[in-house]
Amino acid sequence: MALRRAGRQRSPLTIGLVLVVCYLAAIAIALPFGHRVLPMFEGYGGSSPYHWVKPPAAFAAGNVRPKPNDTDIPMASTGSQQSGAQSEDAQLILNLAPNAVPPHPPDSTLRVHIEPIDPATLGPVPREFRPNGNAYRVTFAYEPSG
Repeated sequence: MALRRAGRQRSPLTIGLVLVVCYLAAIAIALPFGHRVLPMFEGYGGSSPYHWVKPPAAFAAGNVRPKPNDTDIPMASTGSQQSGAQSEDAQLILNLAPNAVPPHPPDSTLRVHIEPIDPATLGPVPREFRPNGNAYRVTFAYEPSG
């Protein structure tokens, strides 16, 4: 004998439509207030604390200053291979498409140097934006020629 639950079951399509309506409602509520709308799903677990170059006073006590780092990307005869580089604290993530950087014989590697810097050392941002975090200086160098 098979037992069935009384009542109507919701189909996956119905559940999906309800979630889409909720997401669109969140966008409609957030947009008039000038907030950018980000995806609702940002991974599993909490995020790591932000690493400030020059932290606001409220965050200075527990701040860990970010460090510069290098990533080496192999070069093919047609240019750089598909790859990526990120800052040590994963605050900046770069993705390079295949052949984004042209070949430079006899060099076999592209070195990506990422250095976090204080945004106050740069010029002002346009009026409609506001700075919120570090700035990054990214440099590319062919290796071994430099």
